[in-house]
Amino acid sequence: MVISMDRWSGKVAIITGASSGIGAATAEALVQSGLTVVGLARRSQLVEEQAKKLSNKKGKLHAFKCDVRKEEDILRAFD
Repeated sequence: MVISMDRWSGKVAIITGASSGIGAATAEALVQSGLTVVGLARRSQLVEEQAKKLSNKKGKLHAFKCDVRKEEDILRAFD
């Protein structure tokens, strides 16, 4: 079964843990589907590297340094 992502094209998604593993894979899939993705991670430089690799895709990946265990990081990410 193939799931169409067309209805999400042009939307914004926020992914926590976007620097590796499932978070990185999810961010990549969403960018390729045309979404703008805000990638939150403690290791934001890894998300920035991934954003460069995905720069020619339909969507865009933005990296933000954020430790979701810290309230001040979360507030800063959404400021």
